[in-house]
Amino acid sequence: MSKTLMIFGGTGFVGGILTLKAFTNWEVIICDMKQADGFGEAGCVQYDITDADAVRTAIKTYKPTAAVNTAAISDIDFA
Repeated sequence: MSKTLMIFGGTGFVGGILTLKAFTNWEVIICDMKQADGFGEAGCVQYDITDADAVRTAIKTYKPTAAVNTAAISDIDFA
């Protein structure tokens, strides 16, 4: 049985490292507001994690074995 890991914020600093490490044991799906470039075999879907309905839709659609949230605000002035 294949294990699928959904990583919210997977194109960021922490999420990007996790994505690259997870390839050895997981099928990886990146959920991020940005398009994922440079992550090889990872699938990428664009969602806004602040949109609860979109997050529910992503989970229902892809049915991951596990999900990790590494999304964060990177704009210090905005935070």
